[in-house]
Amino acid sequence: MRRGRVTRAAAIQRQRPRWARAVPRSMDIDERERPTAAAAPADSVRTVVYQLLAAQGSTRREERERARRLMDVHRARHRVLAVETANALHELRGFLAAQEPMLRAGGLAAELDLLAALARRFERAFDLAETTVVDPTGVGYPELERGRLVDVTYAPSGADPAGLVAVRALRPAVLLAGGEIAQRAQVQLGAAAEPAAEPAAEPATSTGARTASETETTLRNRKAKP
Repeated sequence: MRRGRVTRAAAIQRQRPRWARAVPRSMDIDERERPTAAAAPADSVRTVVYQLLAAQGSTRREERERARRLMDVHRARHRVLAVETANALHELRGFLAAQEPMLRAGGLAAELDLLAALARRFERAFDLAETTVVDPTGVGYPELERGRLVDVTYAPSGADPAGLVAVRALRPAVLLAGGEIAQRAQVQLGAAAEPAAEPAAEPATSTGARTASETETTLRNRKAKP
């Protein structure tokens, strides 16, 4: 009887010891091998090792839970700080915009510039913290509605929403890093202001003639000086 051909893999398998031919079993400990207090004496090595591993696992779970709670606390504090600082910056900007002419006329230009510099430092701090402060003043209502970042506190009755804009922002919207909304803006709507008409320009001939006359007078005065 003719014997079949023996492949190279089969020949190598036959050369290996019998104990090495078996399929390797998983190294995971199943429930049948897990030591328990009932399966071994209280002072056995297996029981002591089991108790140590169980204690370490419980400690790791408690540490993860404690770290998660601390992260939630710090994030909540960061949210409160960002919102309160953004509201203060918004009020400071409104004060500067409303009082700048009067302050400069009253000789308080240096103090005004100092407040403006402080506002810019706040803005720089928000940039470093990846926090966005949105002032929706002047934005149309359709765009505000799509952004879902505002709460409308007032709108004229009977007006077409498509023609309304945010005429006043009571507070800004605050977005934390990652896009989380820490605060929605509060706005009052009103009709969009029509652009002011530009003043009529003076005729170019008169302006040019006056400019040339002033130039000639200045040159004559310079030549007359010793």
